[in-house]
Amino acid sequence: METQTFADRQAALRHLTGALRGWLLLAKGLGLFAEIRKAGVPRYTGASAIAVEGKTQAETITFTSGGRSHRLECATVLLPSLCVT
Repeated sequence: METQTFADRQAALRHLTGALRGWLLLAKGLGLFAEIRKAGVPRYTGASAIAVEGKTQAETITFTSGGRSHRLECATVLLPSLCVT
């Protein structure tokens, strides 16, 4: 599940030249996406209305993606740190 939208990816294209300077890392990331796709793991983008549910620990995560509600069982939730100015 990712919060980035298509518009976010489009906006990131302006950094493509810089990313190509670090092409090894870029290639590694693209390879990881390919492995995820090959393994059949669903990828949800543009997620919103995210909620982690559980009594004493994470048990499920609910969110909306592509206009549809989703509910996934989980034991761990990783939240990236955000830098807001």
